[in-house]
This record gives sequence, C-alpha cells and structure tokens, in this order.
Amino acid sequence: MLLKNILTTGSFNISAQIIVFIVEILIARILAPSDFGTFVFALVVVELLSIFSMKFYGLAFVQKKDTTDTDLSSIAIMAFSLSCLYAAASLLGIGYISQLWGGDDLVKSYTTLVWALPVITLEFVYRQALMKEKCFWHTGMAEIISVIIYAATVISLVNLGFGFYALLYAYVVRQSIKLIIILWSVKKHYVVLSGIKYESIKKLTRMSFAMTLQSLFIYSSSNTDKYFVDLSGGAQGVGLYTRALKLLQMPLNQIVMNVSSVLYVHFSHCQNDIQYLSDIFKKTTFILALIFIPATMLIIIFADIIINLIYGSQWLPMVPIFKVLAVGAVISSLSIIIGNLLKSQGIVYRETISNILALSTLILASYLLVDNYGMLGISIAFVLSKFIFLCSQLQIQKKITEIGFISYTRLYLYPVFVSLVIFKMYLLASVSISREILLIIFFMFYILAVSVSLFFEKRNSLSQYFM
Repeated sequence: MLLKNILTTGSFNISAQIIVFIVEILIARILAPSDFGTFVFALVVVELLSIFSMKFYGLAFVQKKDTTDTDLSSIAIMAFSLSCLYAAASLLGIGYISQLWGGDDLVKSYTTLVWALPVITLEFVYRQALMKEKCFWHTGMAEIISVIIYAATVISLVNLGFGFYALLYAYVVRQSIKLIIILWSVKKHYVVLSGIKYESIKKLTRMSFAMTLQSLFIYSSSNTDKYFVDLSGGAQGVGLYTRALKLLQMPLNQIVMNVSSVLYVHFSHCQNDIQYLSDIFKKTTFILALIFIPATMLIIIFADIIINLIYGSQWLPMVPIFKVLAVGAVISSLSIIIGNLLKSQGIVYRETISNILALSTLILASYLLVDNYGMLGISIAFVLSKFIFLCSQLQIQKKITEIGFISYTRLYLYPVFVSLVIFKMYLLASVSISREILLIIFFMFYILAVSVSLFFEKRNSLSQYFM
C-alpha cells in the first residue's frame, strides 16, 4: 500500500514537473536570465509571507489523530485571513522592501504576484487535509491539470511579448486552478466551512508554531544565498543561479517530495513502531542515494553539454556554479527523508537547531567567499550549509532509530562505488571518443547499472552488505 501511494502521487507530480521542465526550457531560449531573476525577486517575498500566514497548521492537522472538520475550518480561515492581511500590508510597504531586496525589479513583479499569496496558503492547508484522507490521486490530478493550464498560459503570453510578466500571470493562474480542484475534492471528505473555534487552533498551535519557526530557518537557508547573489550579480546573476538550482532540484526534489509526502503520513501512522521506521528509513535512503549520486557524477562531467543542450549558449556562464550546486542539491534532497522521520515523532523544535547551524554556515561562508569568488563562492557556501544541516539532523534522529553516523554512511558506499566506476570509465574513454557520444553511452550505462542494482535490492541482495 505504501509503494502504491508513492507511485500514485509520484506519477502525477513527476508528469506535471516534466511538463513544467519542458515549458521552461522553451521559454528560457526566448527570455533572458534577468527575466527569471525579476520573477524570483517577487516569489521569494511571497514565499516568506506564506510562512507567516501559519499555513503549517495543515501539517499539524495531519500529525494529530483526533482532529475534526471544525479544526480544519478554523485553521483554514485563520491562515487565509492572515495571508490577505500580509498581502495588503506588503503592498503598502513594497517601496521599503525593495530597498533591501530586488530594487525596482521587485516593485514591477511583486504587485502582480502578491495576489497568489492567499491562494497558495489556502491550497496548502486543504491539500494536507486530503493527504490525511489518503486522497493521493486527487492531489496528483490537481497538480497535473493546473500545470497543463500553466503551460498553455505561459507559452501564449511569452509569444505575445509579455516578457517576465508571462511568468507572473501564469504562476497566479496555476495556483488558482489548483486551489479550485483541491476545494472540489475536499468537500467530499470534510465540511469546508464549519466555523472557527479558538480551541481548535489552540490544540494544534504547539506543533504548527514549531514547524513555522523551522520553516523560517529553512526558508532563510534556501534564500540567503540569493541575497548574496543579488549583491554580486543583480537580476542577471539571480536568474543564472536560480535556474541552475532549479534544473538540479526539479528531478531530485520531485522524486523525494513524492516519496516524502507519502512517507510522512505513513511515518505518522506507524510512529510507535521504531524498528519498522528505521528499516523503511534506511531502505529509502539507500535507494535514493543509488539513483542520485551516480547521476550527480554524470552532471558534473557533462555540465557544459547539458546546459547548452537544455537552455542554449546564453546560459553557459552558469556551468561552474551548476557543478558545485549539484552536490548541495543531492545532500538537500536526502535530508528531507530524515526531516519527515523527525516530524512524524513530533520532533520539530530540536530540528530547528539544525536549521540555525545551516543558516549560520551559509551566511558566514557566503560573506567570506563572495568578494573573491562571486557566485561560485556562494555555491560553495550553499553546499557547506546543506552538509552541516544533514549532520545535525543525523545526530537528532540517532536518539530515535539508533542509526549512527557509521551505519548511515554505509548506505552511501555502493552508490559512491558506482559513481567512481563511471568517472574512471570516462577518463579512459574520453581519450578517443567525443564527449557528446560519451554522454549518451554513460547515460545508458547509468540506467543499466541502477536498474540491475534495484533488481538485486528488491531481493535484499545489497541491503545485507550496505544497510
């Protein structure tokens, strides 16, 4: 049942992200990196305000077993009201915000994108409620339908010459369509608006506040690097940096998020069976590492060819940071699984320590490296912060599962071995074969190696040695 739910959620979400990926490749050949940077300036502010809207009451709703329709209605009304208040206040203060971040580019983009804030907040709360009812098919369908409409909208607007406004309008349309579909599904399982009670909000407050605090640190860790990139390269630099990170995180995070969304619910239901949680955690980490780490080796080896093929020659300046960010993206994706395990046990405040350490590392390393190395230095700081975050998480989860650093490191031995084999074979073959041909050959070898490994792992042939 667990695997079925993961595949159901994953098939829809991965299909949706493939559509977005293809569309963004097409429009990246028309729009400039600065257009994407201008869009990011507004999106960063909207995402920050969405955290303060207390939407993470939705996650607390999932974790608590004794919840009612009134509980859901109460937190939805509160989160929506706060998001509307923040949207109005931020519009009044956008001039002051732009002095700290984005400048005139932020003002141009934010006045449009801010209207997505209440929509994003409400959609998140009700989507979590659907996930609690194991309506994975419904949430997946909402995602893919909204993306299809987004694709048609953004391509049409770009061809009509809307520039970066095409990204803004299409994003608002996508989130609105998703909310409408989610609401249509929710009403079959809950009374959508059954009033608001202080008691409903109070009983979910402790965990939701902890998750909000944690999300602020995660947000800061995810966006502080963009602040330094803005100082170093402006909208052009932010466009290059964020597109490099998006290109890496799209496939990685989609796989992990699809697994994660199901695992969190499953971990919460089985939160008292520690041995079972430990086994599932180790197997999931091993399989994801087997998929991600050899793929990262291919990305580092063939980065210039990949960038030129996907985005075009105008995006080649991102190649050096693309190689470095690839390592950080893998570490970040794998840490999500640990985070879900901790949240399923109600451990949120202690995990905040990991976020503080990661953020401090990012700020300090970025400050020290940005003057001499520019965006490359910020990329290195990003990797260091994700590594510190992962190590700190491991120390916390050790008290739950008793999986120590040595046991956890063993999970990566076989994936690293496969990666080293790929690198060694590349060094030998690159002497006589063109790199374009080698990319095709090694991609096929990667698919074969991972498929065979997963075949043996299905029979636990690898687990007995590396888990």
